[in-house]
Amino acid sequence: MKKIVVIFFVSVIINLNAQIQVKINDKPVVENQTIEAKDIKKMDISFSNPQKLQPNTDGKARLYVELLGLDNKVVEGYTVEKEGVNAINSFLTMSKSYILYEEGGENKTFGFTYLAPPTLKAMLEQVGTKETNKVIKVKVYLTFRDKMVDKYQNVTYGDYFDLLPVFTFKINNQSVDGTIQLLGTDIKLSAEKLKPLNYVKQEVDENYFLTKERNPLLTNSKVVRCSFKSQKHAHHTAVFVNVMDLDSKTQDAVINELKTQFETVLVNVSNFCNSDVAKLAKEKIDHWNKIMDYNEPKFIVTSLDKKYNKEFDREKIMEPMEIGLFKGYKFSQMVTTRSCDNSAINTAGHETLSPEIAKILQAAAKSEADSKKVERVPYGTVSVYFMKHPKNSKKVIMLFSHDDNHKETMETAKEFKTFIDSFIGCFNF
Repeated sequence: MKKIVVIFFVSVIINLNAQIQVKINDKPVVENQTIEAKDIKKMDISFSNPQKLQPNTDGKARLYVELLGLDNKVVEGYTVEKEGVNAINSFLTMSKSYILYEEGGENKTFGFTYLAPPTLKAMLEQVGTKETNKVIKVKVYLTFRDKMVDKYQNVTYGDYFDLLPVFTFKINNQSVDGTIQLLGTDIKLSAEKLKPLNYVKQEVDENYFLTKERNPLLTNSKVVRCSFKSQKHAHHTAVFVNVMDLDSKTQDAVINELKTQFETVLVNVSNFCNSDVAKLAKEKIDHWNKIMDYNEPKFIVTSLDKKYNKEFDREKIMEPMEIGLFKGYKFSQMVTTRSCDNSAINTAGHETLSPEIAKILQAAAKSEADSKKVERVPYGTVSVYFMKHPKNSKKVIMLFSHDDNHKETMETAKEFKTFIDSFIGCFNF
């Protein structure tokens, strides 16, 4: 009887020690504890006494950290996986701590399962810009799946099963001052002011402006893409923000240079079909492609097209702007598709025109030749803003968007300009 009791207690002790352990800043986390994201400087994970496998068992052993939002959707996952009998045996029996994050360094131990920023902290900042990710549930698994080889040497794997109980805790990912950081910048966004704009999320594109395309004035290749639910179409409206360093130039000098270049390129693009208007070299336009239309611009600004406005070269293009602390220049106008012969409209990958509209355009082109002012199809609104950074005289801010809407009107274009102004009104420091 005593022997049975001893065995029972030994078994209980082993089971109690069979666990996944998470440490934040070298302090153990308790199951279901809530940790403040701002306090995380280090996170490491270890485990002990997992379920034993049969000798020489082959397959895949995996330590997996899953992060989920309030909607229970996975926002990120980190994995350490071992394959092969010896590697699995060492992995499961060796006492080791796996560092998922340490302030000042990138994650070198865990592999990403999604397109994650280089650190846990950066990832939390990024996903925290979405309302459903204000609280993150973290689930840590230690799992295994068997490797099976049939007589034809075909390899398959079984389902994952847990080698230890899943460990769960939460991260409070909310900002304490009611703002959302504009990723990779010193700009903050007022969460309250963003709500009526139907803000969804933001993402960083590290190499939006490729080196070979980049204008010398565009000193930062990185942009922040902010997404908003649109009332006009199914896909999100994207607004891009780029913060540039000035090197040795002043804010006024850089903004004026950007304004001059942009206006020149916009005139050039709008006169694509007019052979009597001098054209810029292709490389001069390439710098601006992703700012105006993501790729090669396929639109015109009617007031800048010589065929439609003989005094196009007298048009005021960018206008002074002042929104809160921000001063600079802005352009926000409805644009249309371009067509050099007026018999077909280049829709740049969008839906083709209805037969009725096509017939009208073709008839007009035949009867009035190329000089006829045929109404072109709307192609949305292009908005470009150049602004002085109000808190750092060594930086300027560029904001741009092309809301491609084929049902655009002067009224909806005006509404989009108001929307962009309202977004800038959310900026804070």
